[in-house]
Amino acid sequence: VLSMVAIVGTEIAMLDRVFAWWFPFLPPALVVVALLVGLNAVHLAGARVFAWVETALSVVKALALLALIALACFHAYGASPVSMQGVREASTDVFANVDAAAMWEAFTIATMGFIGLEILSVAAGQTRGASTAIARCLRMTTWGIAALVVAGVAASAWFQWHQPVAPNLTPFVQLLEFAKLPAAQLAFTVLMAVTVVSVLNCLLYGGSRMLFSMARAGQAPASLARGPALRVSTTVVTGFALLVYAAQACFPGVVYVAGSSIAITSLLAIWGVIFAAYARFRYVSGQSRGKTACGVIRGVVGVLVIAALALSTLRIEAFAPTLLYGIPFLALLTLLAWWQAELPEKRQASGKKTTQGNPNICTADARI
Repeated sequence: VLSMVAIVGTEIAMLDRVFAWWFPFLPPALVVVALLVGLNAVHLAGARVFAWVETALSVVKALALLALIALACFHAYGASPVSMQGVREASTDVFANVDAAAMWEAFTIATMGFIGLEILSVAAGQTRGASTAIARCLRMTTWGIAALVVAGVAASAWFQWHQPVAPNLTPFVQLLEFAKLPAAQLAFTVLMAVTVVSVLNCLLYGGSRMLFSMARAGQAPASLARGPALRVSTTVVTGFALLVYAAQACFPGVVYVAGSSIAITSLLAIWGVIFAAYARFRYVSGQSRGKTACGVIRGVVGVLVIAALALSTLRIEAFAPTLLYGIPFLALLTLLAWWQAELPEKRQASGKKTTQGNPNICTADARI
């Protein structure tokens, strides 16, 4: 929950420039606060309203990405028609200049972009219907995201093969400038804003649901689980996100680095726990040796990949502080959780000693 709050509080600062461009007569902080309050109202309206809003945002993102992919392929094909000889030359150049370390670094950075995908499982828990339908929907969503990513990377690579991209620009930004489309800057700004708002919407959803579940399980104050439609937990998550945003406005460098590092470390740890739990589940509930072994192997491989990704952040300049902030933070949370778990047992033991030491106190009074 804290990692999601940190992401919301830091990532929403990306919209400051957008709002300053759209609403130059208003302070960007005021527009940001209004946006978070609006998203909070969406969540207070219920899961159905959230689903409709997020579906609309996701459709806009998917259609925009498909349009960019088609535009990149169109200009790449116009520069040089597709031929088997061209494909051989391109593949030869790519594999001849492959740097394993650079490829792994790119894989690590790309994986960070999928942080938050576990919120799909949170949404699945609130979905009405058979478990097979939920699993099928999640499977289709996963394959759809994978297909869009592969198509986007392929189109971007094909475009860059014919049109060198400036180091300070992303391929799709230069594509819009190269295509000389009317209002290209406005379209890209709108797409960026929609993407960030969608991310914030999902994170607020996941954070509020997790906090509510923790309160129901006794791992958070019980007052957070009161009221209809998760109102208390949703408002608390939004409020803490606003505090993180305010802290970043006062100390931009420190808060952004610390918040992002804690969020990445925490979410990588969540992924590792998910893979470990999956391996354990397959080991315990496997019906046949083949399925059990395959499931355990997948879970163990997932844990090892997550551990390798976490260690790789130490060699990437942009993610170098990740573990330096994240590991002490997780250690502190572990100690607090252990202390919270031990406290009721100590109180219970203390009550028993008091009862035994004073025979005039009956057991019922001691319990009260």
